[in-house]
Amino acid sequence: GLKSIGGSADFMDSQVTDLKNLQSIGGNADFRESQVTDLKNLQSIGGDANFGESQVTDLGDLKSIGRNAYFIYSKVTDLGNLKSIGGTAHFISSQVTDLGNLQSIGGDANFGNNIKLEKEWNNRQSKPQTRKQKNKPSISEARSIAKENNISEADIVEALLALGYTKSEINKEQ
Repeated sequence: GLKSIGGSADFMDSQVTDLKNLQSIGGNADFRESQVTDLKNLQSIGGDANFGESQVTDLGDLKSIGRNAYFIYSKVTDLGNLKSIGGTAHFISSQVTDLGNLQSIGGDANFGNNIKLEKEWNNRQSKPQTRKQKNKPSISEARSIAKENNISEADIVEALLALGYTKSEINKEQ
């Protein structure tokens, strides 16, 4: 069966009920007033995804939406496997109660009066510290960069402490 659609897919008023093996839509996907209820194997939508006034209740394997996501008046309650929305996420007048695996929203997140969802999202935003730690340079990397730039030992130590290393870790690697 069809695995990908390069351009946009408009399911509005169409008779399609089952996306079967479709895995990606390169452009926009419009499910408004469509018969589709479950996105099944669909993993990515490159452009906008509009679930407004649609029958979609299950986002299936959907992991990414490249641009804006519209859940206004949609039946979706759980974002499931969806990890990223590249543009703005519109949750105003939506039934979404669970952000699932959502990790990033590139644009704004409009929650309207859904305070609970907004709180949950804000909590997630204040936790990526663990992610940042992984990208920090090792002590030896930081030292070699510092040496190349004639940075003093005191400044190196200060920078490493700011990165979250402890004094004993820094002294061990001298």
